[in-house]
Amino acid sequence: MPVLAVEGLSVRLPGGADRPFAVEDLSLEVRPGEIVCVVGESGSGKSVTAQAVMDLLPPDLAVASGSVRYSGRELLPLPRAERLRLNGRDIAMVFQEPIAALNPFYRVGRQVEEVFRVHGAGDGAERRRRVLALFEEVRLPDPARVFGAYPHQLSGGQCQRVMIAMALALEPKLLIADEPTTALDVTTQAQILSLIRDLRARHGAGVLFITHDFGVVAEIADRIVVMQTGRTVETGTVASVLGDPRHPYTRALVAAVPRPVPRAQRAATDARPVLAAEGLRKVFARRSLFGAGRRTTALDGVSMTLAPGETLGLVGESGSGKSTLAQSLLRLVDVEAGAIRLGGDEVTRMGERRFRPLRRRIQIIFQDPWASLDPRQTAVDAIAEGPIIHGVPWADAIERARRLIAQVGLDPQAGDRFPHQFSGGQRQRLCIARALAVEPEILVADEPVSSLDVSVQAQILALLDVLQRQLGFAMLFVTHDLRVAARICDRVAVMHRGKVVEEGETAAVFAGPRHDYTRTLLAAVPGRAWFDVAGVGAGAGAGAGGAEGRA
Repeated sequence: MPVLAVEGLSVRLPGGADRPFAVEDLSLEVRPGEIVCVVGESGSGKSVTAQAVMDLLPPDLAVASGSVRYSGRELLPLPRAERLRLNGRDIAMVFQEPIAALNPFYRVGRQVEEVFRVHGAGDGAERRRRVLALFEEVRLPDPARVFGAYPHQLSGGQCQRVMIAMALALEPKLLIADEPTTALDVTTQAQILSLIRDLRARHGAGVLFITHDFGVVAEIADRIVVMQTGRTVETGTVASVLGDPRHPYTRALVAAVPRPVPRAQRAATDARPVLAAEGLRKVFARRSLFGAGRRTTALDGVSMTLAPGETLGLVGESGSGKSTLAQSLLRLVDVEAGAIRLGGDEVTRMGERRFRPLRRRIQIIFQDPWASLDPRQTAVDAIAEGPIIHGVPWADAIERARRLIAQVGLDPQAGDRFPHQFSGGQRQRLCIARALAVEPEILVADEPVSSLDVSVQAQILALLDVLQRQLGFAMLFVTHDLRVAARICDRVAVMHRGKVVEEGETAAVFAGPRHDYTRTLLAAVPGRAWFDVAGVGAGAGAGAGGAEGRA
């Protein structure tokens, strides 16, 4: 008997939405010990399906029809109190953002212990013992220390392990994982996927795994359900869906997975670098109430160069120093030692008044476009602001902003909208336009596609490629996704614990890595048998499908 059986499920959207149903006539099954992956873009209905199963739908959404059965028992008519007793004990969920899911005011051990307390399992000493055993099972280092830690004192991967421990506390028969590896670095992602497989094997639970990453699907799924705008468009085994996708939407998603493309030589090897760093050192010190605190060396003698028109990728795990290096080059973080040259100017210790005019030459695109845009500014005003600050007349700046909006693939009339009126991919296009508005020589892209759907991700990467060819800027591209680096970077620098441990042309580094750490990163790429970063795997081409389109 299936541990979960969904039949004809429809969830109605409020009036004025772009379609009547968030989920329409959906049917799927999850059997004990089986991992079923639900894939699709944002807005396809994946997370709404999980919320309906868990009785966590927002107030403005409602189940219109259908059936949801757990081990043969119909869930939808059950009283709220009964559903709450089932949640955690029989059905558990791991959410996408562990930091948002954990309460910042309570130690994580107490939060996991609460699951046992709410369901009446054991006394205080017994609950603590069981939590420590869970932390050991999910491979958290030093469980006793983690028990007493607050969420902000743990890494993203460790917080996700805490959430998995919480979900497994009462050994549920059904585990729902909603994008549990999104935005995690490649090695942490591989560890979480391995952990879920091992836990499935030990506990025999069925797993409903929601993701937009086909690499993750290839790594973990037994069966796949592909959703588009609330409907199921294709189902089948991993081999059938990835090896021979039948629906055009599935083919577009598979084709959008980043993989290497041939790249012409972009920069003269003897050209003077537009950006260079030598021997950069940065140490962060955390002070405690009792004096000296913990010191972390984020950059340890880092050197790099960026040639005109070139794309250099900075790759590595979270905490390797990638973002610190990018911020140091922008003078957003001051270094203790070393030198930074912007063209012919030594800027390492240049005063802010002298450096401010030079900021026009180097601009940044951040990871989160929503946090990067002022919600009170229209798109055209946000893009025009930089040129106006650097002395461009208002009318000329507005005209330039509208031209850039069109150049990044949006309707110029969309410039009068506010950020909340755009999709995530469209907001990232606006951030690209804003960065280019001052006509920089260098664009720093700090994880600009890590939170985007695979098809939107492919569109943004293709857009950056086109704009770079048109405008000639050099780009420093920070990413933890080696597939993305293989798609867009001419050279890569691999960072580990504040050092560059390997550097070279992308194809050469990925085809023949010399450093053990680089080999570890490449081995951790999810689904590498299907989508090989060296271009050897069975994945489809680099064309981009997707439903984002113009605003």
